[in-house]
Amino acid sequence: MIIQKSLRTVELGIAYLEAGPDGGQPVVCFHGFPDCARSYAEIMLALADRGYKVVAPFLRGFAPTRFLDESTPRTGDMAALGQDALDFFDALALQDAIVVGQDWGSSIAEILTFSRQNRVSKLVKLNWYGVYSMAESAQSRDFDYAQMRDSWHVWLLNTPLGEAVVTFDAENFCRALWEQWSPSWAPEQLVVAFDDAKTSFLPPDFGKIVLSAYRSGMSGLGGDERHDGLRACIGQTPAITCEMIVLTGADDKVEGGLSEEATKRYFTGGLVHKVVEGARHFIHRQRPDEVIGAIVNG
Repeated sequence: MIIQKSLRTVELGIAYLEAGPDGGQPVVCFHGFPDCARSYAEIMLALADRGYKVVAPFLRGFAPTRFLDESTPRTGDMAALGQDALDFFDALALQDAIVVGQDWGSSIAEILTFSRQNRVSKLVKLNWYGVYSMAESAQSRDFDYAQMRDSWHVWLLNTPLGEAVVTFDAENFCRALWEQWSPSWAPEQLVVAFDDAKTSFLPPDFGKIVLSAYRSGMSGLGGDERHDGLRACIGQTPAITCEMIVLTGADDKVEGGLSEEATKRYFTGGLVHKVVEGARHFIHRQRPDEVIGAIVNG
């Protein structure tokens, strides 16, 4: 059974899902954009049956997680999202955790892992995107124009039109991304999953966080000064020393990658990369058994 709980941090009332016995090894699952914590429901139940304690928080800007103070800046840069994850992890006092992340959650999972190395036993990323891919991209002089085309939403959100889209048409904007990223799903399957996820895309905070996330990633501009310490740490791209698995969808057109040299430099605990045939961007929704296998077996 999955139950919804909440906890308070300095900035947020974080809503999260929980399943499994209290004494089980913890698994923390971070969702991406545009999605929600319920995207891990099938995986959570399967892991709970195997004795794991699984938690999946709703990120800032995604209902029912909420800001405690109206004056708190609605920033969605990596440092803000990462600090939320650290606050959540520390509030639950988790140890020997397996950390899982997809899309935005992939970068969040990286930040949590390198910040709490002694309390994380394994990192499972469901795409390459994250702190390290962004750092490598910033230094690259080779451009993938096909990927730029497929990532049109990034460019749109960095124009004046971006604010209007997330303010007045966020649902249809997100639906367009789902349809692009999941063309192999049956239409009725996509509709059911999206209609559930979209309940987290509530204005005005959702749009503000999305704009901040994509504009900070493109411009490199900072966010809330309360996160400056973590932002500086992220900029140093500390290595991850625990066991690490990366699953990527063979048909994920949003996906990039890292060179062999970069992976050896950043992931010193060893890395296994598996390409999942027939999967696209929402790999945890489309191939849950592959994700469960990576968590349980490596």
